[in-house]
Amino acid sequence: MKKYILVGVDDTPESQIALRWAVDAAQARGSTVRVVRAYLTEAGRWPALGVEGYVPPPMPLDKFQHELDDAVQFARDRLGYAGGSGWLANSDPANAILTEAGEAEMVVVGTRSRNKMSAAVLGSVASAMAAKAPCPVVVVRGEHRAGSVVVGTDGSPDSEDAVAFAFEEAARTEQPLEVLHCWHPQIEHAASIDSTEDTPFKAVAAVLAENHISAVP
Repeated sequence: MKKYILVGVDDTPESQIALRWAVDAAQARGSTVRVVRAYLTEAGRWPALGVEGYVPPPMPLDKFQHELDDAVQFARDRLGYAGGSGWLANSDPANAILTEAGEAEMVVVGTRSRNKMSAAVLGSVASAMAAKAPCPVVVVRGEHRAGSVVVGTDGSPDSEDAVAFAFEEAARTEQPLEVLHCWHPQIEHAASIDSTEDTPFKAVAAVLAENHISAVP
């Protein structure tokens, strides 16, 4: 089964920007897009309201379905009919996206965090994706802009995967790649600075070797 690019949408402008980013990425990679529109009932959001005599207001399911249909159609208009699919999920957004992420090559989410400590660092859904998704996660913060691809590495296997992903993205977009290696110089625990100086170069060199490209420090 071919993997898809997974994107979460709602009724915010930020999610529409994320949708456009996901469709652009799918078009560039020859992939498809799967859209998740998740919602919670009043009882799901506020369990304490589930008391005798309380009748929650009806959910605007038609509105949610319309938002999902519009997003799927946007993907199909760009990628062909088979290029877009969707799921209207009665679930917490983070859980719904994670449910579908197992078959995804990438997860794309938007965020409204512009300031105020980046809205509690990143935003609840974006933070959950970054921590738990089994694939690369893209948090879209605004309309696309050209520029260098920047990746941080500490020499761990996970960061090597990040370097590989960044290399692929830089090659695909024909943008420069910048690799940053940082560490805490705690003398009693850390390795000597000399032993860590070539760590980022080794990670990049390994990726270049896999792609049959020579590396020069």
